[in-house]
Amino acid sequence: MNNFFENLIYSESIRSIVLKLLLSFVVFIFAKVLIYFFAKVLKKVVKTYKKNDHSNIKKVNSIVSILSSVFKYIVYFFVIVIILGIFGVNTYSLIATAGVGGIIIAFGVQSIVKDLFSGVFILLDDQYNVGDDVIINSVSGSVLAINMRNTQIQGYDGSVNTISNGSITTVTNFSKGNQRSVVTFCFPVDVDVEKIKKIISTYSIEFTEKNDSVIKAPEFFGVTEIQSYYIKIAVSLWSKQSTQWNNEKNLREELYKKFKEENIEFLKLEKGDIIV
Repeated sequence: MNNFFENLIYSESIRSIVLKLLLSFVVFIFAKVLIYFFAKVLKKVVKTYKKNDHSNIKKVNSIVSILSSVFKYIVYFFVIVIILGIFGVNTYSLIATAGVGGIIIAFGVQSIVKDLFSGVFILLDDQYNVGDDVIINSVSGSVLAINMRNTQIQGYDGSVNTISNGSITTVTNFSKGNQRSVVTFCFPVDVDVEKIKKIISTYSIEFTEKNDSVIKAPEFFGVTEIQSYYIKIAVSLWSKQSTQWNNEKNLREELYKKFKEENIEFLKLEKGDIIV
């Protein structure tokens, strides 16, 4: 029995297998090191590209993550081919045999590649980032995640919508620069418009002082609609990015109180009346 194990250990085939395993391990470690250094170099390059946007480290990390993943899959593909070659598998004939299947697969992954590169350019072009309030392909909400293949948007009702990056055609970003909001009120047709205008002008300074995110005092925008039994009056204000909805809500509530204090009557709807 001892002779059997000794012959097994010192046999040429066992030594060959051990050598091949060690060589395969070296190839794998080299691939891991290559991927690691590629990610570090890529991060420096992307940071240089985004040198005017130091605060947005999430964007840099997202770009590095996506491109590193692509590079990693390419490297691992060659690692598999090399290791198969080490163990004597004719990879050339294998690839040639799989040529037809590869063409079929290539057509199948076209959409994946399109999604992948679209995601990269979305980040490089700074179209939107995680946390931005957007409308993408008519889906509105906050960007929850930007992945290799898709973008996830959390709707304002809590729903999570997933859109493939390659299918994105229209992006409206509400978190880029200052934003304008318009608040409207409906009054009876005999309301004193000048009195309403004076109330808005008087209160706008106070509202701006109380809200640091308001960059321009609310203004009387004017009468935007006149019907037989009501008129619609609008008030506009400018806010810092991503604060417009909260300011709009606060302005609507505060002006409502001011109008009530000044005994301004609001439109009373009869049953079945609808105002859009």
